Amino acid sequence: MKLRITLVCLIHTLYLHSQHVIIPDANFRNFLIAAYPSCFNNQMEMDTTCQEIINDDYLDVSGKSIISLEGIQYFDSLKVLHCDSNKLTYLPPLSKKLTYLNCGNNLLEKLNVTENLVLTHLLCYNNLLDSLNIDYNVDLTYLICAENRIKSLNVKNNTTLTELYFAVNKLKSIDVSKNTALTVLQFDLNQIQSLDVSKNLLLISLACGYNDLDSLDVSHNKYLQYLYCGMNGEIKNLDVSNL
Repeated sequence: MKLRITLVCLIHTLYLHSQHVIIPDANFRNFLIAAYPSCFNNQMEMDTTCQEIINDDYLDVSGKSIISLEGIQYFDSLKVLHCDSNKLTYLPPLSKKLTYLNCGNNLLEKLNVTENLVLTHLLCYNNLLDSLNIDYNVDLTYLICAENRIKSLNVKNNTTLTELYFAVNKLKSIDVSKNTALTVLQFDLNQIQSLDVSKNLLLISLACGYNDLDSLDVSHNKYLQYLYCGMNGEIKNLDVSNL
């Protein structure tokens, strides 16, 4: 009886230390099997306790026709993820250590990065996003969310932003007064009606064409090297006096 209990405990312990899951997307699964063969059993199930999975900090699955990244939540140490140019409609929870995420050119309708507090680079261009919450991503330095359906974007907490791209969206206003580190600002093809860049003294490049601006003052932006503000209806006041 004692031997039987010992064997049961041993089996239970082994089970706890080896959890296998099915990766539902065939393209993602085939990529992982090729990249981490020792982490899969004969039934093509992934061992979530495999050290290669747990410890890897870089993953590039771009352009693999992947529909679901279910299973990526087991990559606990992931810092860089390229999953652009796929057919993704959502992203599972990602590593909290993530600093770089490129999920552009997909079919994402929602994107939740509120738990990714050390994110510095976010590329989510060419998706179906109608909103984007980056309030908690205070370390963000680079954001490109162009070619979506975003109607409002709050960047007041993102004071370390140096490059911001949100062209081809549906924004009517943007407040960049807190983003004093900005060097590049691009938002062509929106519906922006006014813009104050008087606090963005380090600005080098500004592209704001195809909006609804009727005035633009860049007299404080003495480092500005590139300016495009065409196709804004009728800009009656353009101050470039200090350039």
